[in-house]
Amino acid sequence: MNLELRSIIEPGNIRLERLTLRVKSALDIGDFLVAQVGWVGSEPSIQIYHTFWFPYDQITAGDLVIIYTREGTPSKKALKAGNTAHFFYWGLDNPIWANDFRGAAVMHVPEWKARIATELYRPSSP
Repeated sequence: MNLELRSIIEPGNIRLERLTLRVKSALDIGDFLVAQVGWVGSEPSIQIYHTFWFPYDQITAGDLVIIYTREGTPSKKALKAGNTAHFFYWGLDNPIWANDFRGAAVMHVPEWKARIATELYRPSSP
């Protein structure tokens, strides 16, 4: 996978709590989704607590992707090594990473389908 989970920084501190990822080769970040998942033993469980689907944007190999848990405005910052740090914000009111039984999962989802719930409603059978 071209997007690598790196670290959780300042877990429990809503102002500073963030998840960091590194881009291994050029990609469209909008093809990726990050989820906070439950954790059992040494593996993720099927429980998903929070998700973040990135907006579409081309990102270069070596760039950093940072997702703050709190509210904020997406931005970019040039790094000394010539790469870019891309900042995103989950928009949550409380920290989510100070829990030993949760983990992060990154998913590559370039193809998907969606429909609004009202289009999917079906009358109940008697």
